[in-house]
Amino acid sequence: MDGVVIVHKPEGITSHDVVNRLRRLFGTRRVGHAGTLDPMATGVLTVCIGQATRIVEYLTAGTKEYLAEVVFGVTTDTQDSTGSILTEQDAGHLTEAAVRDALVPFRGKIVQTPPMVSAVHHAGRRLYELARQGLEVEREARPVEIFHLEMTGFAPGVHPTATLKIVCSAGTYIRTLAADIGAYLGVGGMMNSLIRTRAGDFSLEEARTLEQLEALRAEGALAESLRSIADALSGWQQIVLTEEEERRIRQGQRVRADLIRGGSGSLCLLLNARREAVAVAREQAGHLAPIKVLAESSCGAPRVSS
Repeated sequence: MDGVVIVHKPEGITSHDVVNRLRRLFGTRRVGHAGTLDPMATGVLTVCIGQATRIVEYLTAGTKEYLAEVVFGVTTDTQDSTGSILTEQDAGHLTEAAVRDALVPFRGKIVQTPPMVSAVHHAGRRLYELARQGLEVEREARPVEIFHLEMTGFAPGVHPTATLKIVCSAGTYIRTLAADIGAYLGVGGMMNSLIRTRAGDFSLEEARTLEQLEALRAEGALAESLRSIADALSGWQQIVLTEEEERRIRQGQRVRADLIRGGSGSLCLLLNARREAVAVAREQAGHLAPIKVLAESSCGAPRVSS
């Protein structure tokens, strides 16, 4: 089986743990996720099965939506509630209005320094591996974009909490956003909980729990959980080819780009007459050049070739 499954990741396990569970469920080693969720986080985890792992890069780049709870007056070495407390102070003076005003500078294009507990590489090693050894290294700040940031709940107290709804670009660290907002307010802050409610076009409402997937496997209906490549990339421009154009694309040849919208370098998904995915293509000098050609499947589901 090949396709994309939307998983509702539970708290307390890693994204890689989910991948391992699905490898056993689907009976294949070729499983990969599009966008890591930390063990404490829950919500939408997009997972590609079989040959569909080759489109992970296109799914990872999508916009993400989160609900995060931030606690003010406390900082930790992980920027969330799983870490060791570094500082703690009374932040009871913070008001809902003050926190709401503090969100303004964090909307739009900002820069973030990746946390030491992230999976970013440094000198050939992951930052979190260095952090486990008690090491801290210089990290280069990276640009991200916060498209939407609003407070949906506030609870006053010695350590006030705020619930934030965040829509952001891929690569945004919500724990770092929480810590930076706390620093801006002068009291520090940490992320207390995180739910990913949307990843690209995939929402929490359509996500299946691991238990639900296990039940589908027991019923022999696991294939029902999979979305085809064409469906998973439904937000892309999709162009239906003639038989002759499909033949040329499958041979690695270019076809005219008369129907594509967008300028040079635009990506699109090419379909055959049965609305099955044929290839990912890029516009090049007035032509569509295949980037990844999808192999025909004898069972009717598109498979991706090497």
